[in-house]
Amino acid sequence: MAEKLQLQLYTSPVGLYLAVHGRLDATTAHRMARVVDIALDRFPTHRITLGLAGLDAIDVAGISALIQLRALAAARGIHLATDRTPAHVRQAIHALGADYILEPATSTDHTGQPSQREACRRRFAPVGPACVRSTRRPGQTPPTRL
Repeated sequence: MAEKLQLQLYTSPVGLYLAVHGRLDATTAHRMARVVDIALDRFPTHRITLGLAGLDAIDVAGISALIQLRALAAARGIHLATDRTPAHVRQAIHALGADYILEPATSTDHTGQPSQREACRRRFAPVGPACVRSTRRPGQTPPTRL
């Protein structure tokens, strides 16, 4: 296991990407929070993605930092997403009941209601297999399979 936290920040036209490697715990969580805060101040963006694939370990302080970063980003109108979260990190987050930090952030307006764009996206979600309806009319014989 890595003993320290290593952070690599990348910029792109679609937003910021912060690759996280090592341990995110009580001794390192403040570093990640500071890097994200500075990045959001210096680089105007609408999206930041935390690449957690290199995360060896996480504790309550690390999960708390992720929760605070999500709230900080949301307050600034920035979408914070996680990418390639390892199973052991997902389990730790789930154990604390903070699964929502792994879900995509939703856009809300100043009243706290979903924005018109978000509401439209929800309304036109892809149809799943449970929604498929038969195209047969009543009384029509089913097609034969060859």
